[in-house]
Amino acid sequence: MHATPTQTASGRGAVFRRTLLWLALGWSAALGLVRTLEALAPAGQWDFESYYYAARVQARGGDAYDRAELVREAGHPVFPFVYPHHTMVFFSTFARWDVAEAKAVYFTAKVGCAAALCTLWLVVFVPRPGRLWFLAFVMLGYNAALLRDLVTGNVVTFEQLLLWLGIAALVSGRSGWFCAAVVASAQFKIMGILLLVLAFVRGRSSGWRAVSIGGACTVALGIGVYLSHPELARQFSQTSEALWAQERGGEKNASSRVLIWDIVDAVAANVDALDGVDRRTLGLPIYAGHCLAVVLLTWRTLRRVQDGRIRVYLMILAYALIVPRMRDYSYVLLLVPTFELLRLNLARWRDVPLGLAVLPLVLTLPDAGVVWPYRNFVLAWITWAVSLSLGGVAGGAAGESNVCGANESSTTAGAATSSASKFA
Repeated sequence: MHATPTQTASGRGAVFRRTLLWLALGWSAALGLVRTLEALAPAGQWDFESYYYAARVQARGGDAYDRAELVREAGHPVFPFVYPHHTMVFFSTFARWDVAEAKAVYFTAKVGCAAALCTLWLVVFVPRPGRLWFLAFVMLGYNAALLRDLVTGNVVTFEQLLLWLGIAALVSGRSGWFCAAVVASAQFKIMGILLLVLAFVRGRSSGWRAVSIGGACTVALGIGVYLSHPELARQFSQTSEALWAQERGGEKNASSRVLIWDIVDAVAANVDALDGVDRRTLGLPIYAGHCLAVVLLTWRTLRRVQDGRIRVYLMILAYALIVPRMRDYSYVLLLVPTFELLRLNLARWRDVPLGLAVLPLVLTLPDAGVVWPYRNFVLAWITWAVSLSLGGVAGGAAGESNVCGANESSTTAGAATSSASKFA
């Protein structure tokens, strides 16, 4: 019996997808090996070096926020220490070893946390079809954000494991554990406390309760940290202000705030009337309008979407689009939301040709080069924008009682399974 043309085309498509998958996995493995060697090299994990030497300086009674002291301790230039002084309890754990041994132990701990994080994502958030594609996306997505964190030695992987354990608790109905995990994950970078708003996917009362309790705990911890050593708290505040004032945008800080500043700079350079006008003065109302538009459009979409996980993903993307600082490794937060939302959108193939037609036009606009270093932000924005119409796809069954439980809407599950099967 001869195969029909449809069967032949389907078989060729499956072979092509399978070949592409294995190429992606091979590329991921090679890049992972290269990044591991970079992280373990003497010049690797430079963020960790600032934590390490800050802990050493503080242990001998010095000033951990004085960069000159860190440089003297290290014998070479290092970044300043930019976290609250109570986090030194964690970093002092590694200060008992010399720097090479401490880096090895720290890297091993991070790899273990990264493995646990990927396992959590696969078990709780990513359906079985397409999981191999997801693993490739974890390694390569957002300019290899996860591998970038391993190389820099930042604390993002630890933060993300805590945060996603909290989100897993939220989608299973344990809002208290979610609240505790978010507060714990925000001890290094306080901006993450805004993710408490994810609790609103379980209803207004749960949302306000989580925000109130989490906010109160954060304020109480902040007061306690300040009272424990007021001078160090003031130094941390001054260091943070200096960092925000000096930091520029681009690949390493692809946030909407600095992108808008760079676009304003590019436009102002060609408009004589804007000579000498501070780009921040011009950019602030534009940034405020952008944030307001993202919040309002996301809120409108959330009112139509019944599936709790889709609502969580949209809110996470909206958070990333409006926060004033998004380092390159911070995009690890968006790996699951981006993968899952794009997979749902791939079920609507009619939108793909339009996107392929519009993309070259956007990339060839005058001065479009200013946007290229912000490609992580652009991917997040595109994912968010095309997902604003997911209300019809992920609307859920009528009378859905548990918006965040295991029983997701049949419409969403069907769309996910259909789109995932394209990658099986």
